[in-house]
Amino acid sequence: IDRAIYGDDLIEKVIFHEQTYAMIRHNGPVESTFWLLMVLPFLAAGWRRVHDTGRTVFLLLAPFVVVLGWGIFHVFVMLSQDTQAWANDGSIMIPFYIAGLLALLLSICWVLWLLTRPGQPGTSNYGPNPHEVTT
Repeated sequence: IDRAIYGDDLIEKVIFHEQTYAMIRHNGPVESTFWLLMVLPFLAAGWRRVHDTGRTVFLLLAPFVVVLGWGIFHVFVMLSQDTQAWANDGSIMIPFYIAGLLALLLSICWVLWLLTRPGQPGTSNYGPNPHEVTT
C-alpha cells in the first residue's frame, strides 16, 4: 500500500567492486503502523507467558542481543583500517557470519521453547499461576 501511495525513495548510491547499487527505502506510515500494531500484542503475550513460567522477561530479548552484537561486529569490520583485505578475501568473514546466523537461529528457537513451557505451579514472583486461580 505504501509503495502504491508514496512510491520508492532513493536513499543512497553505493559503488562496490565496480558495480553501482541503490539503497531504496520503501517503508511508509501504513507499514510502520501495521508492524507497531502487530508487534506490541506479540510482545505483551510473550511478556505474560514468560512471567507465567516464573522467568524474567529479559530472556525474550536474546535474539535482539544477538542481532545487535552481529551488527556491531559488522560495523567494526567495515570501519577497520584494512577494508580492502576483508573485501578481497571474504572467506575470512564467512565463518563469522555463519556463526552469527546460527546464534540468531538458536536464540529464536530458545525463546520459542521458553514460551511453550508450562506455567510454574503455585505462585511465582509475578503472581499466581493463571491455570490454578479459581473464581
